[in-house]
Amino acid sequence: MGIKKVTKNFLIRGFNVKEWTDYRNLKMTAKTVAAMYLDFNSKPKKTSAKITSFDQAVKHFKLGEEDLAKRRKNHQRLAIFCLLLSILVLIYTIYLSATASYLSTIACSALYLLLLAYAYTESLKSLKIKKRRLDCTFQQWFTSTFKREN
Repeated sequence: MGIKKVTKNFLIRGFNVKEWTDYRNLKMTAKTVAAMYLDFNSKPKKTSAKITSFDQAVKHFKLGEEDLAKRRKNHQRLAIFCLLLSILVLIYTIYLSATASYLSTIACSALYLLLLAYAYTESLKSLKIKKRRLDCTFQQWFTSTFKREN
């Protein structure tokens, strides 16, 4: 009786392919991936109003001059903070490379570059508010930041 019961349980539970492959989880994951695919590949909805100038954007977002000045000041402060923090990370990166911690040097170098990129982004946002433009090139940012304008 015992051998028959063990064999029966083994055959019933042992050959359950759905349980081996975790069928329910696999099915849920497939549905999630399909939904993401459809979401990414669907056509974007048409927007009602296209903003082409800075003044239209200010009017659309209902911003005043004091709001713009405050935002510009915040962008400048964040850019300076990221720049100072990136300098500290650069110093630490040099220290790590001098002590032969190469993996940590690579990680800190990546952090340094990310901080510089974020500082550039915030500086560019500040320049856009200052110049009252929606688009600025790297050359315009460089000229405005490092050269004196008349």
